[in-house]
Amino acid sequence: MDNKMKVDREIKDAELRTKLVIAKMEIAEREKDREIR
Repeated sequence: MDNKMKVDREIKDAELRTKLVIAKMEIAEREKDREIR
């Protein structure tokens, strides 16, 4: 039972990290678009 909870938490952490990386990439793309104009 404890092991499953630990795995679930690790999966959630990985998902949050992935979302952060995607958000940073999207922000970087917007910054590039702003610089081009």
